[in-house]
Amino acid sequence: MPVDALAECDGCSGRCGQYLVKAPQQFVSIVFTGERSAFDGVLKCGGDTALTVPEVLVSQHADPRLPDWAVHPLPEDSLELLAEWSQATDWPAAEGFLRTHANRLQQPGLRHDLDLAAALFPGDEAIDSLAAVLAEADSQGFDTVLDYGRRNHNARVLLQAWIDTSTWTGSRDFLDEHNSALRQPEIETLLADSHDPIARQHAAILELTAELPHDQVYEIVTNLDTATEHAFHAIDQADITFLRRILDAHTNPMTNAPGALFATVISLANNHTAEAGQLAKLIAQHATHVQRRAYAIHLRTLAQHNSELAPAEELADLIDPDNNS
Repeated sequence: MPVDALAECDGCSGRCGQYLVKAPQQFVSIVFTGERSAFDGVLKCGGDTALTVPEVLVSQHADPRLPDWAVHPLPEDSLELLAEWSQATDWPAAEGFLRTHANRLQQPGLRHDLDLAAALFPGDEAIDSLAAVLAEADSQGFDTVLDYGRRNHNARVLLQAWIDTSTWTGSRDFLDEHNSALRQPEIETLLADSHDPIARQHAAILELTAELPHDQVYEIVTNLDTATEHAFHAIDQADITFLRRILDAHTNPMTNAPGALFATVISLANNHTAEAGQLAKLIAQHATHVQRRAYAIHLRTLAQHNSELAPAEELADLIDPDNNS
């Protein structure tokens, strides 16, 4: 790769050197084609003068203030390696790349090249991800990284296959067949790290099936009456974790009167007492007399079983003030 010195222009070569000391992305436009690399930029010096800076920026004056990226060439083979890595869009391709180039990737000089590339291409995902993989390899060992990546990929494929089943009967059958595999730590992590409601639902199903028969859990998933019955039982036992799992596992949000009570309990458990109070007032306004009486009993039972949820007694009084004994 050719190395060109900083071109000089009338009276501004000193200022060009000063600009290069600063962050490269502010003064240099760099193009990475993905097939072959080229550094091609224009550096403006003060007025209308512009300097073309091909490939690697290197000062002929060897100004000690110049950053590393400005005085060291980035080898073509390292750029080609990064271009190939950027095309590895799934784990099988990434593992093939890592195995094929294992010797080159473990050479110390490549780390320096990655640092240069990171300065010249700030925020580039391919550079950052390869640097992260190699840092893990330095810490944990190359084989450990490959093993982890393969297990994580296999877990992701299995989990997606379960989620993609077209019916709840098919989902239950898939869980029956792959029960042990679906409980591996990698899948637990994937589900825990996701904020997607479908992921939360399947996490809840796994948690519930660790305690209840699979058929019973899928009844909770698909049947509103069954889910409601178990949710009331969870409140009476002051088992907020079980209540959360039921609500997450059930197919649709509960928007009926019992659903309002369950939301009230969850808000209280989350220390959102004002929100819980507002929900209790809505229940008092819209629920039937029988419902208000029953919900107040559930809330008082909850308060008796868990001192941290003692304010449930006050919510019961809001819902059913005529029976506050």
